[in-house]
Amino acid sequence: GTKPVRATVKDLEVVIRPTSIRPEEFAAREWGIKARSLHAIECEAAGQGGAAPEGGDDTESAGFRERLVTRCIDNLEVDMENMTVRLEWGEPKFRLGFSIARLVAATTNAQWQPQFVEKPGAMVFKKFTMDSLEAHMDPQSGLACDNRILQQPLTLIS
Repeated sequence: GTKPVRATVKDLEVVIRPTSIRPEEFAAREWGIKARSLHAIECEAAGQGGAAPEGGDDTESAGFRERLVTRCIDNLEVDMENMTVRLEWGEPKFRLGFSIARLVAATTNAQWQPQFVEKPGAMVFKKFTMDSLEAHMDPQSGLACDNRILQQPLTLIS
């Protein structure tokens, strides 16, 4: 039989820090994005589908690829274990984050039972199961706050 596409991620740590960008760099990036968007709109209006065709793809082949990608995404099962996302900024560093012991996203039917989606365009249900969401903050970051509250781990869902 057919089985879902499975993606497993373990021990993921993401640290997000602000970056400083010069105003002229920001303006150049913004102009580049606008120019690409305008080009895509012009190509679409000219009937080229947003970009020049690569490799001479015919419509049937492109349609097959689109259906295949849609079917894979509809039946994608993601399993993440031991994930941490942390925001850091300032001097001394202020740290705020959250950790999840496990997060699973799976395709189901309307009764939330695991199911493989066969028919294109069918309603797709995704069930998310999470275990142990924890929020954390570094009380020694130098911010004026009541450290007595922050010295205990904060668990929102157990």
